[in-house]
Amino acid sequence: MKKKHIVMLLLAVGCSLLVLSVILTVNAMRHMSIIGGAGWSTFWVVFQIRHRGLYYLLARLGIYTLLTAGIVALIKKKK
Repeated sequence: MKKKHIVMLLLAVGCSLLVLSVILTVNAMRHMSIIGGAGWSTFWVVFQIRHRGLYYLLARLGIYTLLTAGIVALIKKKK
């Protein structure tokens, strides 16, 4: 498999994981009853704690995947 295809695949997976974690967090917040409405602090708590940190783990995995894509792209450029 060409490195270009690997980089594109890693970018797609990384972006998908980041978007998925945000969508899941917003969906989880939708089902909460908070007086005064849910703000940034509520988003952050749900993002880190809900479902044993699954959303946070997905986002971290997405960031690591994007970093890996960048490293592979840099290695490809050097050769």
